[in-house]
Amino acid sequence: MLPQRRDPAHSSRSAEPPGDAGFTLTELLVTVVVGGIVLVMIGSFLVSSMQADRQVRSLNDATTRGELALDTLRTVLHSAATPMAIGAGTASGDLVLRAKVAATGSGPVVWDCVAFYFDAARGELRSQRNAGTATTPAVRVADPDASTLAGWPIVAAGLLPPETGEVFALRDRDPGPGYEADPGALEVHFRADAGSLGAPAFGTAIVARSQSHGGATCAP
Repeated sequence: MLPQRRDPAHSSRSAEPPGDAGFTLTELLVTVVVGGIVLVMIGSFLVSSMQADRQVRSLNDATTRGELALDTLRTVLHSAATPMAIGAGTASGDLVLRAKVAATGSGPVVWDCVAFYFDAARGELRSQRNAGTATTPAVRVADPDASTLAGWPIVAAGLLPPETGEVFALRDRDPGPGYEADPGALEVHFRADAGSLGAPAFGTAIVARSQSHGGATCAP
């Protein structure tokens, strides 16, 4: 009786390790679950990072708007002359600040009339300027109504009144009893809306340093 021959291919297949058969259903399910958890964690981290970035941007924007408003007031009023005057605006909470300032340029001093308007409802600080010449004095900035106020350039938006006090206030002339306004010393206080991060506060003092001898009558 002849001996049976072994099939080399059959021997090779039977020698294959059992691991080459692929993943089991349980292994696939575990992989999917773990991968899903990792994706959820990564997504949550990205969302948190985006929210934090938006908050930082909002705070930086509020700070920029507040500093811009202060810088503009200081720049315009650095050459203001006494008196500076504060009056009520057309709506509740609105304020108008008026002053006479020395115009830039060489030669004889020329006075301009300027006004700043705080719109409480819109949270906007606007300004208007009437320029004078060496021969024609500037005229006082008229009280704006809703339509004319829209033509005043916006200095800064997203502003809020201070928690106590007013946006514009004249400093008390002396520490004695009672309040006596000093028309040559202005106090400015407001907040800038930063959304969920609150409203950082800003403030400055501006003292009239110019001596006015005639010329335009801008305030009160």
